[in-house]
Amino acid sequence: SLLLRLDLEFLESTPKTLINSLHATARNFDTPSYWTLTKYMCREEKFMLYIILLAELYGHMSKILLTYAFYRAII
Repeated sequence: SLLLRLDLEFLESTPKTLINSLHATARNFDTPSYWTLTKYMCREEKFMLYIILLAELYGHMSKILLTYAFYRAII
């Protein structure tokens, strides 16, 4: 299941691999691109786009915030 997959990735992942996993999971949900998903999140939670971009720029981010961004995107 998706939740089990995310839990297992938390145990062994770095923030960079977790972000890459988010990209792959977005594709699994028939999302045309990661940026489409990001735009959707931006509409729902205006600050979420900035959090994800900062994570990619600085290479670190709380996994809790990334999980929150992911769950908000698929709800």
